[in-house]
Amino acid sequence: MAANTETRHWSERLPPEDAAALAAYSSSSAIVPDANQPVLMVIDVVESFVGPNVPILEAQQYSRKACGDRAWAAIPSIIALVDAFRERDLPIIFTRADPLQAYTGPATRRPDAARDASLSNEFIAEAQPKQGDVVLPKVKASAFYATPLQSLLTKAGHRTIVLTGCTTSGCVRATAVDGTSAGFNVLVGEDAVYDRSGISHDVSLIDINAKYGSVMPTHEIIRLLDE
Repeated sequence: MAANTETRHWSERLPPEDAAALAAYSSSSAIVPDANQPVLMVIDVVESFVGPNVPILEAQQYSRKACGDRAWAAIPSIIALVDAFRERDLPIIFTRADPLQAYTGPATRRPDAARDASLSNEFIAEAQPKQGDVVLPKVKASAFYATPLQSLLTKAGHRTIVLTGCTTSGCVRATAVDGTSAGFNVLVGEDAVYDRSGISHDVSLIDINAKYGSVMPTHEIIRLLDE
């Protein structure tokens, strides 16, 4: 597969001078992506982070963490990757918040954090773990922090982590940074991640693609699975 030189929609957030400076710095356009020994990570696709399929401000009446229609726009691509990994008998890891987070310092200092904790931490019906999948509780944004993830991946011989889920600027980005720091190849499905803020989503994809991995459409990642 040739290196991707196509201009992605999220890169249009950059002013011309910033785009030129980042292009001079980044080698992402010269990298030929691969999916050697891959594992799919479905990050925090739970009811409280997804919410109902309505505009985001309306969804946040259910949960302030909900991403509403922005989440549901990404769900079909997440499901497509889950199905592709299952069809090829490749491993899948689902993450969600660990109740122990309350003892390690909550992700938020808001006074309504206790109410957030009472909202559903169950995976949405459309993206449920099955027997053989790994469910990994996590206490912080990165799925690597204070979890056995790195040992699990190393012992099983995985080389590539494919990231989906939410939020692009939070848990996805943090996991991408720690993943590449630990020596793993990082792929992010650009249409399989989502965020509450459109600009945070786009800028995070720009940042990940420039520094920490390859951001690409879901169909391209699925094609890599067979190469």
